[in-house]
Amino acid sequence: MSSVRVACCQISPDVERPDRSAELARDAIRAAIAEGAQIVVLPELANSGYVLRSVQEARAAGASEDGELLAGWASEAARGDALVIGGFCELTPDGTLFNSAALVDGTGVLAVYRKLHLWGEEPRWFAAGSHPAPVVKTRHRGDRTRSLLRPRVPGADARARTGGRRADRRAHQLAARARPAGRPPGRALARRHDRLLEQGVRRRL
Repeated sequence: MSSVRVACCQISPDVERPDRSAELARDAIRAAIAEGAQIVVLPELANSGYVLRSVQEARAAGASEDGELLAGWASEAARGDALVIGGFCELTPDGTLFNSAALVDGTGVLAVYRKLHLWGEEPRWFAAGSHPAPVVKTRHRGDRTRSLLRPRVPGADARARTGGRRADRRAHQLAARARPAGRPPGRALARRHDRLLEQGVRRRL
């Protein structure tokens, strides 16, 4: 089986500057493809960042499935016949916000998944999706079909059912101590909040 080069890009999106966040994502995709990446992975909520203060803030940063944000990803993907998988704050025509992930290639958007299982403060900003992650056949897997929006981890589903919720609750309890109630998160507190949530995810898996 031939190898596939995957690039996981870390960027620092700014909810107050969605145009700048889009530019950062495109720059990251372009650089990764220039280095030979065939699959480029962007963070969750790459156009807004994860720490939000209001629905209005999320709405201002929101992007549509057929808008300029994902079209820009597709344009960069076409440079190297690559795939881009990235999270984005999706704003639908009816005004609903979703925490979504898109699979894009040089031809455009192949699939969009709207996060089903919201946790922490996410329900304050986003509606839950109503469909499971799509399964998408790509050239990088030949005749084998896999979902690039939901990697399979052996036993992860069973562990999530038995212990995942406890880990989630514990992570958010710890995060709450790091961020006093009613106060918008500062940068340092937001980073600690994210680290604690990540620890909870690692315990779950």
